[in-house]
Amino acid sequence: MSAYIEIEDLEAEGIAVVDENQVNARIVWWSNIVDRETRQFFGPHEDMTVYANGTGTPVLWLSVPIVEVDALYVNNDFTNALDPAYYVVFNRRNGVTDDRRNPKITLRPSGTDLYTRLLSKGIFVLGDQNQKIVGTFGYVEDDDSGNPIVPPLIKRAVMKLVARDLVPLGGSTDVGPSISTPAPVGPVSAITVDRQSVRYSTPTMMPVPSGSLMVTGDTEVDGILSMYRGPMIMGSIGRRSRPCLDEFRG
Repeated sequence: MSAYIEIEDLEAEGIAVVDENQVNARIVWWSNIVDRETRQFFGPHEDMTVYANGTGTPVLWLSVPIVEVDALYVNNDFTNALDPAYYVVFNRRNGVTDDRRNPKITLRPSGTDLYTRLLSKGIFVLGDQNQKIVGTFGYVEDDDSGNPIVPPLIKRAVMKLVARDLVPLGGSTDVGPSISTPAPVGPVSAITVDRQSVRYSTPTMMPVPSGSLMVTGDTEVDGILSMYRGPMIMGSIGRRSRPCLDEFRG
């Protein structure tokens, strides 16, 4: 299960935490909502296996960004990994190219008999889930040391959603947010200036059109989710020793 922030992140923003188990549950809940709504996952997920459909071309498009490929198995041969010299992984992230928006693997031209035999003249043969990629996947940023991390904007979105749950419905923020009676925050209905208290109305849930990106009611958060929305699904993903997200199954 995803968890894109920690309790320490909330406390660093001045948000009081009373019940850590309850808060951790909300962090996981909203992190997985973000995964579902963006059709992505964030942070490096190691030791994953991705199955993709052969395209009949030398290009294999994927539905999730590639951090690193450990092994590529092609054209239903899931025993013999292809030599990395025969393919190029598009996972560059720099000021000019961002392959997270168009993750793919391409085969290198070669005239060797072995290459022709393995790859049927250098293409990913048409088929259902007949290509297998093992490696590290996820939509990540790099920290100052070049290590993959959860994008800061995704952390901000989850932070806002969790913090919103921690303000008691109709309660006061005199001593900071509490999770004694967690509920989503609605519009402000009353303010007591001298006591610096705020009262929130019960949020009104409006119907959301199918396919709409307005899923949380927070314009900043919904804008972030829109920015990170993934491409259409083209394969299925499994993860050894970890549960698989149903949203990423083809």
